[in-house]
Amino acid sequence: RLASVTVSVMKKHLKLHTASTGESTMEQKSKPSNEPEGYMSTPLSMYEEVARTLLGIIHHCLSMKTVDRNLHLVYALVYHQGDFNRIFNESMLYPSKLVDRIQSVTQEAATIIQEEGARTAQKALNVLEEKIERLQNVAEKKRKKEHSDDFTFTYEEEADPEIFFVPYVWETIVCVVTSSSIEWRKDDIRVFGLLEPVDE
Repeated sequence: RLASVTVSVMKKHLKLHTASTGESTMEQKSKPSNEPEGYMSTPLSMYEEVARTLLGIIHHCLSMKTVDRNLHLVYALVYHQGDFNRIFNESMLYPSKLVDRIQSVTQEAATIIQEEGARTAQKALNVLEEKIERLQNVAEKKRKKEHSDDFTFTYEEEADPEIFFVPYVWETIVCVVTSSSIEWRKDDIRVFGLLEPVDE
């Protein structure tokens, strides 16, 4: 679901950015003097950070060395290609270093699927697997153009990784992704229990 979540976050980011740009002048004139500076931009900053992080992950997944193991993601990107292209082309919110490879590999995959007449998801995945060298070639061209190595994630797994990741993922969902659409009762979310003081 990485592609669909990324689209959702980028749409919200674009909406906040558009509202912030259109209302910035009015806000400067009408905002009460006791309101903390940067108050209105806080949600915008959060969504921008999440969107860039997700795009960075997708960018890495489409490198020449990893694209063959992420064909489901490639197919999902083709499925959401219209949304990605619209946001990329209209907003210019994200650096070309992140965007170019995603757009190029996605377009090449869409061309392959169309050329082979693959009308189902499984046939499309089979076709992409057969033509994987074409996707790898596109990814490699973009890597050389960027003149920099792909970033990698270094992770040393602890004995109980869920102790960190489960609260972290839920905190991201509650405080960032759904904060504007769902009113959570945070005190009742037991998964945050690790963040509470321990009774001695």
